[in-house]
Amino acid sequence: MWRTYESLIRRIWIFLSPVYTKFLNFNEKISMGDGAIYIGAPIFRGKGSVRMGAKGVLASRPYSNPLHLYRPCIFNALKGAVIQIGDNFHASGCCIIARENVIIGNNVMLGAHVTILDNDMHALSVPGKWGGISSARARKVTIGDNVWIGMNTIILKGVTIGARSIVGAGAVLRNDVPADSRVLSVPPNITSIV
Repeated sequence: MWRTYESLIRRIWIFLSPVYTKFLNFNEKISMGDGAIYIGAPIFRGKGSVRMGAKGVLASRPYSNPLHLYRPCIFNALKGAVIQIGDNFHASGCCIIARENVIIGNNVMLGAHVTILDNDMHALSVPGKWGGISSARARKVTIGDNVWIGMNTIILKGVTIGARSIVGAGAVLRNDVPADSRVLSVPPNITSIV
């Protein structure tokens, strides 16, 4: 019975995706390409802009992924920041937070619960007191075309991932990854260049 219910909800979301895309595009800060499919409602925050190309898939419902997502897709572009995503983007419960710039190429797949941050999220402004995100250091994050990033990976500020690379599950990336590479294990090691 539960499976039938979830299947029905999924079909409704897919059916309504074109309408939801038009609804999102009313906001001048959000631009979603044609053919986008939403399984559950993603969250858009901040005063920056989020731009996604055509034919993207955003899975945001708990049962939209066999790993049972614990969060929807979250896009938070702070004032003046840009999150630019290419065509054919697929993500399940991702979290992308930009204070400056996050650029993601075409044909990129993010496994469940991938987090991408172009900033430190906070700064220690006074010893023992946390500063806000607006005072955090930020550097652009760039992900090339045809990249696959495994579940629970965290990509930190200033990282560039080259085209056609694969990042294994659970990696915490703080250094660049060359094109045509495989990154496996924790801490991440570039094990081979394809």
